[in-house]
Amino acid sequence: MQALQLLPPYQDRTDRVATKRSNVGKNPGSVLFRTATNLLQLAWERSHDGMVFTDGDGIIVAANPAYAAMMGFREHEMVGKLATFSFSNNDDQYEALDAYRRNFEQQSLPSYSEQRITLPSGKVIDVEVSHSFVETEDGSRLLFSVFRDVTKRKEAERALAQSERNYHEWFENSVQGMFQTSLSGKLINANPALLRMLGYSSFEEMSRVNLSDIYVNPKDRERLVQLLLTHGFCRDVELRLRRKDGKTITVLEHSRLIKDEQGNPIMFEGILEDITERKAQEQQLREYVDALRVSQQALAELNARKDKLLFALSHDLRSQLGSILGFSEILLEDEEKLPVEERRQFITYIRDAAQNQLKVINELLRKPTQEAPGSEAQPEETDLAQAAEKTVQLLGTVAKQKEIEIQVNIPAGTMVHANGQLVLQVFNNLVSNALKFTPPKGRIRLEIAEQTPREWVVAVRDTGVGIPLEDQPKLFVARGTYSQTGLSGEKGTGLGLPLCAEIMRELGGDISVESTPGNGTTFYLRFPKSEPEGQVTILVVDDEPGIRALHAKYIKQAYPGAHVLQAPDGQKALEMMLRHKPKLVLSDYAMPKMNGLALLEAAKQQEELKQIPIVIATGHDSWAVREELEAAGAYDVVAKPLPVEKIKNIIRSTVAAAAEQGDKV
Repeated sequence: MQALQLLPPYQDRTDRVATKRSNVGKNPGSVLFRTATNLLQLAWERSHDGMVFTDGDGIIVAANPAYAAMMGFREHEMVGKLATFSFSNNDDQYEALDAYRRNFEQQSLPSYSEQRITLPSGKVIDVEVSHSFVETEDGSRLLFSVFRDVTKRKEAERALAQSERNYHEWFENSVQGMFQTSLSGKLINANPALLRMLGYSSFEEMSRVNLSDIYVNPKDRERLVQLLLTHGFCRDVELRLRRKDGKTITVLEHSRLIKDEQGNPIMFEGILEDITERKAQEQQLREYVDALRVSQQALAELNARKDKLLFALSHDLRSQLGSILGFSEILLEDEEKLPVEERRQFITYIRDAAQNQLKVINELLRKPTQEAPGSEAQPEETDLAQAAEKTVQLLGTVAKQKEIEIQVNIPAGTMVHANGQLVLQVFNNLVSNALKFTPPKGRIRLEIAEQTPREWVVAVRDTGVGIPLEDQPKLFVARGTYSQTGLSGEKGTGLGLPLCAEIMRELGGDISVESTPGNGTTFYLRFPKSEPEGQVTILVVDDEPGIRALHAKYIKQAYPGAHVLQAPDGQKALEMMLRHKPKLVLSDYAMPKMNGLALLEAAKQQEELKQIPIVIATGHDSWAVREELEAAGAYDVVAKPLPVEKIKNIIRSTVAAAAEQGDKV
């Protein structure tokens, strides 16, 4: 009903309506009828629903208080007015009235309908309307209509519908992955962002997947379910998930437990945030920080060594310079007064002091330092036998003059992974010292004293005068330089043995001494084997020394028993692969001389190398690069920064494969 008003063409019917109303309720009959009438009258007056009787012309015969209040009139003001109904959503009152008359005549008015009506005040309300026809005592027919105001409910329904539309739009268009799952792990709902994140083309495709299978660690889901059942929600739970294509991503999950009205858990719903790129950036930052820490430690060690060296040098240099200056001043001032022999003696002192200074300077120039990237003192494959023979060649003339025999008893092919020049320097220093303190007809021997699965022990023995027990702890200490005059008057700098100790530490080995006065001296050099028995060899290839050291550290964390070799480029790596046959190669992509792709292609062309798994680490994001490397036979292609967990898994799988083939690991 849209409005109530008294239309001019129907004003003449007011008396007839009043007559009809006066006849209602006559001849009540029995007590039962009166009781029923009273009850109906009570319901009519107290009902919250609007009730109204209209005749075939649409004239209101009776209206209850609720209807009058709904329309904004008093009850007596309603009678005789024309009730204009709208059954066709037509705003024209006359057309609506004609439609009402036809429907009244045909008794075809709907028994129930929902309408929005405009009150005389202009307010629009929602109503539920029910119609039924009744007959009066005189046989005339009236339409009984009940109006229930459902505006609040309809507004709530419209608000709910709008909220659902908003939620649906938010769910569909969100950039975060959103989901609903059953307690058992069945996917109930997933938005497009989640499908893209996990690499699925449709909800139907992903709904066929067991959700436990997408967790890299299946126990993660078990722990997550237990957390949700216990606390009802979770925030910032980091998980590693497996996409449809097998790639791994890292996500943060924020989810909650949904319960029914009885408080029973029914499902989970939540949001997944892809943080893979952020984690990669964090890992790269950690690598940079680690590399910086390594550089800082190296600089600190270099400064400490410099301080040790300067302390050791200061005493000898100052003493020798003092002698030179003192004798020079005497010669300049008293040259004519000095006897020839004394003058010759002073000149000899100056010469000897200058020679000693030259020795100190030579020691300084040969001093090993923490190598800077790209320097020549990089580790390499060195044969200890060849280094020993070269020492004999360099010092053979001195030994012959002193009638001392030098013997080498080191088998050819005794390999260490160390800089050959540094190894030669250690041998030279020790043999040179032995020549000073070994009498004529004596003997010096370089031999293998012992070998273990991981190291070679080289002994440098002499038949010299020996070293007192109380002086032996001073031999390798730069700050308390220990020096003795040789049997032929040779003066030492006290730097040779401390430098040997520094070199051996640099090479990852050690030096020790055994000596008894009068029974000679033996120095023991412990060199790590090039490829220790019982260890799996892994080759790291990168043109940046800091990154090589960092990756080697990660490998040691993943597999402490691994023997890690390092190469600065693909060309050197290929040579080392031919020599050592590593179980795994972890190579950078972009390198000088020979990059990772060229190394991969060269290795696959050689029968003895083509089965060695090669993992390429690349900072290139281009899929073309990845596809090219995979097509060339890369075991795997990983993006920098190095994914440590993935490298651990690769190492374990290659070690397991080697064990199945019968290799000793």
